[in-house]
Amino acid sequence: MLVESDIMSDYIPTMGAEMIAVLGTLFQIEETDIKDVLMKRMQKINMQQAQKTVQERIKKSIKTPPPAFQNSRCLRYKTWLFDPTAVLEKDIVDHKGHVLKKKGATYNPLSQRKISTQMIFIEGNDPEQVAWALKQARCKIVLVNGSPIDLEEKYQIPIYFDQRGFLCCKFGIHAFPARVFQQQDVLRCEEIVISGQ
Repeated sequence: MLVESDIMSDYIPTMGAEMIAVLGTLFQIEETDIKDVLMKRMQKINMQQAQKTVQERIKKSIKTPPPAFQNSRCLRYKTWLFDPTAVLEKDIVDHKGHVLKKKGATYNPLSQRKISTQMIFIEGNDPEQVAWALKQARCKIVLVNGSPIDLEEKYQIPIYFDQRGFLCCKFGIHAFPARVFQQQDVLRCEEIVISGQ
């Protein structure tokens, strides 16, 4: 009767292993188990105080988000156009698999939908920029620093915040105040000097 190990031994080369010598002294592991270390630390933590600290940190970051830009006052007027046209990287298909737009086609969202309001980007901790932005007609005020919640409560209007400067980087804005508005199928971007206005 053939045993499975006999069959396998024909196909697997045997590896010779032998104890040559002890190369060094072996010691017991004397480290404290990580589980025990973590449990001791957990016992020392006042969970209510830790939870309160985390809640305060979150409230502070919501009330005054980390600034996207700091002290970037516009000293020289600048204007340029931003074209939002995108080239499709893959086919766009409907729920039945029919191709709506082919890969490589261009798409400009402004040709489908018009933007009726302008976006005003300001430093929320600069009272002169805030006052200027409040005088602008049909606009959305977007802060790059300061507290949007404080300004919303003070002026009773929606105030937005450009998290991590995403929009400013997308549009190429580096100085404030700045304005972005639609002009045909592109966006006009302006960095505006307001001193003395």
